[in-house]
Amino acid sequence: MSEFQPIADAYSPGTSSSSNLLEFISIFRAFTELSPKGRELRKRAFANADGNGNGMCSFAELETFVQNELMTSKKNGKTLFKTFRPSYIRAFVALTSIEKKKKDGNGEKAEDDTLQGTVNAIKDDYVTYAQFRLWNIFLVIHAAMYDAFATVDGEGEGRTEDDDMRIEKSEWMNCYANVQECGFLGLKQVTNDEEANNVFDSMDVDNGGMVLLNEWCRYLSGAEVEADTAMGKLLSGNIELKVTELSESEKAKKKQPWGSCC
Repeated sequence: MSEFQPIADAYSPGTSSSSNLLEFISIFRAFTELSPKGRELRKRAFANADGNGNGMCSFAELETFVQNELMTSKKNGKTLFKTFRPSYIRAFVALTSIEKKKKDGNGEKAEDDTLQGTVNAIKDDYVTYAQFRLWNIFLVIHAAMYDAFATVDGEGEGRTEDDDMRIEKSEWMNCYANVQECGFLGLKQVTNDEEANNVFDSMDVDNGGMVLLNEWCRYLSGAEVEADTAMGKLLSGNIELKVTELSESEKAKKKQPWGSCC
């Protein structure tokens, strides 16, 4: 279905992906490319996003970057921004959690699936230019995760008035076949009702009888990491720093625990 090459050799939309997602990806894929053009785009975009020039972008600044890019590039940019807005914080928390896990060095799960964890991420964390390429990759991947989530939530494509930002088991059982080709291993491998029932129970970590977006994203990410896919390597932080993409000052910091990115 897709005219897109894989994003960072890791993610491609599939036949179950919505037209809105394809439009969203068309705007941000350029910021993920390892090329002179991609680097220049990132440098300009990061400078614009970093309003106070401190070399760090907060979640609010990154969300404004997303909004500005969509609004200036697409006639329906306002709609696209609102449609995928629930995914932006998931991308931010997932990205900044990698740093936290590596700093902790204890192998424990970061506090990325609780309200307090999200609040702390918004308040205390930031993305540097060295992480900006990875931010855009995470942005696309989590927008795609949300696109699949919204297809199941309310049993309809995209975000509709029937969505309540949680998936009940009946919705999942009725719609799992509709998201098998969204580009995620954790959805593609669900081929019958028995598997679907088991997957729902695995996603529903707190046994609340419903799956929230953070649980959905955690499950899809975990499936990629466990299978050691290219996407899983990105989501786990197991990636190599591209030194040729860094400025001289950033090269001096290349031993930081981030694997990649400008």
